[in-house]
Amino acid sequence: MIVYNQTRDRYLSSDCYRAETFWSRLKGLLGRDGLPKEETLWLDPCSSIHTFFMKFPIDVIFLDEELKILHIAAAVKPWRLSSFPGAKSALERAGGSTVDKAGVGDMLKIY
Repeated sequence: MIVYNQTRDRYLSSDCYRAETFWSRLKGLLGRDGLPKEETLWLDPCSSIHTFFMKFPIDVIFLDEELKILHIAAAVKPWRLSSFPGAKSALERAGGSTVDKAGVGDMLKIY
């Protein structure tokens, strides 16, 4: 899938995978050594994430039901928790890859 930022008229990710089952969300990015900047994991539903046992930092974009950005947690290090009340889903990206590509209030489209 593709993640497109409609507000800024630019692509956020050309390679997005959706984790929508309990087990796929639980596993998330565990076991990986890194994440390419163009790759995104979409956790749906999701209002909180953890980076336990991960080997690299990630950017986390918390979204509402209409895919509006509610909060961005930048470069979340391993062994941390991050959440945002009211979030319906979250995008996980390589740490630092979201800078200048998205901001709170931006509307995304995933297709």
